[in-house]
Amino acid sequence: PPFIEEILRDVQVALEYAKHIVLMGYSLPEDDFIYRSLLSARQFRQSGKKPLCSVVGKDDTLPDKWLQHDDQQLTKYLGENPDKPLTKTVTAARDIFGKEQVRVYARGVPQVFLDPQSQQASEQRVKKLLYPKQE
Repeated sequence: PPFIEEILRDVQVALEYAKHIVLMGYSLPEDDFIYRSLLSARQFRQSGKKPLCSVVGKDDTLPDKWLQHDDQQLTKYLGENPDKPLTKTVTAARDIFGKEQVRVYARGVPQVFLDPQSQQASEQRVKKLLYPKQE
């Protein structure tokens, strides 16, 4: 239907200059070629920097912190758990954005927003999600 085409155009425009893409509740399934192609095409639109990608998933075996591409805990987890949903999402994101551009938070929602001590929403945690520092 025409409204689906309109939504896809809006998504494409929104992604065109995105500096940071957050995957929260979306796993980049292999058969979703439309969004995979939109995200992949984003890599070639701007010369220079690739966008960062933050994956928020759920697996309590990983620590309550952001794991970067070179984190040993993340590397071990991905190697030992190839069939887990979080591994599949991280692998798909790395395929699209590049390993160095992907970071992972594995405690899910709402934990990504909550201060660990008070269990209240934290401005600092929201900023850490939305405005990551590039290293």
